[in-house]
Amino acid sequence: MPSDHAHPRPEFARDVSLSDLLRGITLNGDISVANQVYNHLRNLIVTLKIYPGQLISEKEVAQIFSASKTPVREAIIRLEEVELVNIVPKSGTYVAPLNVNRYAAACFTRLHLEIGGVRAAAKHKNRRDFRDIFADIMAQQERCVAQKNHEGFFHLDELLHKTIFEVAGVPHVWDVIHRTQADVHRVRHLRRIHNKRNEAKVIADRPDLLAFIETLNTTRSRQKRGKSPNGGVHQGMEETCQA
Repeated sequence: MPSDHAHPRPEFARDVSLSDLLRGITLNGDISVANQVYNHLRNLIVTLKIYPGQLISEKEVAQIFSASKTPVREAIIRLEEVELVNIVPKSGTYVAPLNVNRYAAACFTRLHLEIGGVRAAAKHKNRRDFRDIFADIMAQQERCVAQKNHEGFFHLDELLHKTIFEVAGVPHVWDVIHRTQADVHRVRHLRRIHNKRNEAKVIADRPDLLAFIETLNTTRSRQKRGKSPNGGVHQGMEETCQA
């Protein structure tokens, strides 16, 4: 777990310029510039491609995207609102440190909302539609593990959890969770950098999750597997904050 104001900077890391990290990215003229800038910067922060304490120059970002300062400023303000950057007057904008209390709260929120999402999915009439989607994501994740594509595994894991809420008929709950997860994502990527991953354990727990969603007869499922599906679901959700 991160400590208050931790700066997870591996010894081998060095600051990489935003222009290098964002090279080749072009903005879509049909989508809000502020939204796109926000998403690109957020991704760099949560994947630890830019580190706590690193300066983000609004002028440089505007130049990289050939954008005006107004949407870039809007994106920066949104990043501050979700506590991913600190705006220091007369100094600049800096990537915020990890915060242990925010991390713990985000894990708590995700754990309990996702347990509720799994239970709702298990009762929904479309729950059996989940099998094909589940199998496809699992196959892709297994390939990612074999290829050591850890970032790909991460994005597929997020897609699977998002799909659970879609099957449950409450897709917007995922949006609520996603807005709280920046520090959880940073810790997951920090574990990846230091080669501390639970990807194999996450994949091994998936059949229990699918079995719980597919059947309403939890007693029969528990007898068949020799353990509580609720316990398996709970454990699987906890692994999400560590994978």
